Amino acid sequence: TPGPLSMPISLSVTDDLTVDITTSNHYTTSGSTTKMIDGSALDTTSPAGVAPTSGCYIFMKNTDSTDSVMVGFDADGETGALSTSRNDGLRFMTLKPLEFAFFPFDYCGDITVEATANAPVIEYWIFDK
Repeated sequence: TPGPLSMPISLSVTDDLTVDITTSNHYTTSGSTTKMIDGSALDTTSPAGVAPTSGCYIFMKNTDSTDSVMVGFDADGETGALSTSRNDGLRFMTLKPLEFAFFPFDYCGDITVEATANAPVIEYWIFDK
């Protein structure tokens, strides 16, 4: 069913991404905001943090079939629960059950996560540029 559009949409994108090092991991989330990816620890360029020479692509997937995970960005040591409205500037997405995201990351700051319930596992891959 096309929904509110006059026709169904089928999206497909092909790109040749140049990467050198690929790492993957599983991260068990909790009800507290925790650092999952430390950008400064991954940046091996000199000088560090210079765009566009530093960065990666990140694929992350919520592997849980019932609970969501909030994902945040910590730029300057700002901490706080991703679930509260006063810190909603830190949260940039929520991965609902079995959802995924693929996005570029410049290694500036950190990626944080917080479970909405229980302890969903995030599978993530880092493709260094």
